Amino acid sequence: MLLGNGDGTFQTPKVTFTGGFWVTVGDVDGDGKPDAVITYNSPQPDVAVYKGNGDGTFQTFPPIGVATGAQNDRQGTLVDVNGDGKLDLVVSHLDFGTSVLLGNGDGTFQAAKVYIPGGRFFAVGDVNGDSKPDVLVAEECFSPTVCSSGLVSVLRGNGDGTFQGARYFGTNGSGGISHESREVDLAHQKRRTGPPIASWAPSRVRRLQ
Repeated sequence: MLLGNGDGTFQTPKVTFTGGFWVTVGDVDGDGKPDAVITYNSPQPDVAVYKGNGDGTFQTFPPIGVATGAQNDRQGTLVDVNGDGKLDLVVSHLDFGTSVLLGNGDGTFQAAKVYIPGGRFFAVGDVNGDSKPDVLVAEECFSPTVCSSGLVSVLRGNGDGTFQGARYFGTNGSGGISHESREVDLAHQKRRTGPPIASWAPSRVRRLQ
């Protein structure tokens, strides 16, 4: 954790958490203080929730364990997918699916619902103009046996925290992910008819023209 000085520089790093694959930050318990959710690249299907103290530190022990319903957690993102004003948790799993856990607003989450497909990274945004958040998953393999090109899978949201079955789009790229930015890279997808594609960023959805 590097606290910012407000001038483009940062303070000396402090080791706040050990291990983990991905960190996402948001107020999950409604106290106005940012909390941290960490995914783990391990067989255990869970994430850890560290409640924030509001001063750049977190309650490090014990964290709240949350079962995600699948193994090998990758990206985790806090976002309100059902419009109730509470942050929900979306977690991708390499080869095991994508989990959606609705938030209760008190730092806990409801049981995970796992959707197929899975992948390393994903994006959340309204891609069909219905004002409901959708999920786009970057898959590394075109099929279980062919990994020469990647896929982008679109899970259209119903607005209540559930999602429809996946629609698949080939990327004509290797792996379907950007290895430089480590985020969902959809810029190289061929132009198609229909709404523009969105890519995930920590604070906003970007539309690629």
